[in-house]
Amino acid sequence: MNSLLTFLYILTTTSIVFGHHLPRVSLRALRPTQFHVGVSEDRRKADKKLGPFVWEVLLAGGDEAEKKAQGKLDDYLEEEHVNAIKRGTLYYPFNGQHFSRAADSFDLPSVAVKVEHDWSHLSDDQFEAAMIEQGYVFLWGIDGTLKKFQDLPRDIRDMTDDPYRSWAAWLRRKKEYTKIHGFRFQENLLARFLRSPTELALSGTDPDNWKAIRELAIPIVHSKAASHLPGFIPAKSCVQSLVL
Repeated sequence: MNSLLTFLYILTTTSIVFGHHLPRVSLRALRPTQFHVGVSEDRRKADKKLGPFVWEVLLAGGDEAEKKAQGKLDDYLEEEHVNAIKRGTLYYPFNGQHFSRAADSFDLPSVAVKVEHDWSHLSDDQFEAAMIEQGYVFLWGIDGTLKKFQDLPRDIRDMTDDPYRSWAAWLRRKKEYTKIHGFRFQENLLARFLRSPTELALSGTDPDNWKAIRELAIPIVHSKAASHLPGFIPAKSCVQSLVL
């Protein structure tokens, strides 16, 4: 256990730690690229995905078992790496923000980061323009308004809950729409659609009432009104009208 504490101390005292092929970046060096996350999705990723690896380290008996468990955790962090834009000593993840918050919930100090672009040379205005124009930020708020880049949270701990985002993730896991790899903020777009004024059937639904969500959200996500969304899968009843 002492070696684990030493390992964590080293990580917390540096911004970047090189372990495998990807650098480990401090969670405090991550700058959110969206305002909201699905807190239920945070909990799921913490409990079901990252949790078993962390607990194996904490409960390991003996130095050899602890070293092996740490290796598994490090391999998993490499596999579940975050993709980000680098600017100076800061990193702007455009995916993996839920995973990063799950890591933070276990007091892990860092995650593995793959840098898509290093835009350290850009001015503030140039950087903001590039992030927006190339789709590396999602600036819609849960109130339906487009926010300003400079108003984004400055720490992943400051992102607020959007239950519709958790519902969108649940619909994806149930294969109610197709996950398009490389398409940024796909689930955010679906969450925004589910909240839209034309889909008021979901309003007031308890975000933890998954039975109600299943009954209400699944028909909506397969409806013709959702056909513009990336990964849309039409219901059999509306296939003919879409073709016509």
